[in-house]
Amino acid sequence: MTGGEVCMLIIKLGMYAAVKTIATILSLSFFIDRLGRRKLLLTSSVGTSLALWYIGAFVTAKHIDLSKPQEKSVAGWIAIVCVYVYALRLYFLLK
Repeated sequence: MTGGEVCMLIIKLGMYAAVKTIATILSLSFFIDRLGRRKLLLTSSVGTSLALWYIGAFVTAKHIDLSKPQEKSVAGWIAIVCVYVYALRLYFLLK
């Protein structure tokens, strides 16, 4: 790995950790008392499921090979957003 790749990896991990932290704070301070655990569990389960279904469909349809560089596309960016949606919904689900 080059220095630029390491820097980008650290930025991506930091963004992922920030999304998880914000989701945890929001769920603990606002959503659990207002929505109730059951509604939060159901909506988080649906959101998590949809995000993972999209990522799975994207990887299957594009025949992703991680050993080769991939072209950038709108569908790929949506898959990246789905990873963050998954993290957000999973932490609402677990808290």
